[in-house]
Amino acid sequence: KSPSAVIATEWRNNVPGQHLRIRLTLGGLESYLAEPATSQINTVLLAARGIIGSQVATPLNSPVGDLVSISTEEGVSILGCYFPQRMDKAPFFHRCIELAIRNSHQPFVMIGDFNTGRNDLDIEGNGVPFYCANLFAGLPKQAGLTDLWRFRYGERRDWTWRSSLAPGEIKHAELIA
Repeated sequence: KSPSAVIATEWRNNVPGQHLRIRLTLGGLESYLAEPATSQINTVLLAARGIIGSQVATPLNSPVGDLVSISTEEGVSILGCYFPQRMDKAPFFHRCIELAIRNSHQPFVMIGDFNTGRNDLDIEGNGVPFYCANLFAGLPKQAGLTDLWRFRYGERRDWTWRSSLAPGEIKHAELIA
């Protein structure tokens, strides 16, 4: 396979992470990530062909989590996300809305690990409500984004991560304008 872009969320700058980065480079993709990237902290790695611009867009004073943005020669902006947990993710949603609006004149992809979901559709049984679910659900209206998973599957339930230790925290969504 020969992808134009690869987004790795929860990427770490350790031996397996460096192996992936080297393989991406050998495959002709240039990679970009937030610094400092350590072996102990998750971040997001973006790799693509023809990167013409890049920036770290993480909200100031964020203890964990990263937002990394690249622009490609094809005129596509990609925002790779790794959101923190609980209410620490609220500034990330606000920053993503700002970036989506700023890039509304071109194709814009926001993809990654948002560490949240929609309370109306994603809670299983009597699960704990998700932190910032209202901000997640508001992305289409506030930022003009389309949740591609919901667009394709409607109200279907299909989790990419679940844990009995942390009810209410799920991961899924790919958003694009």
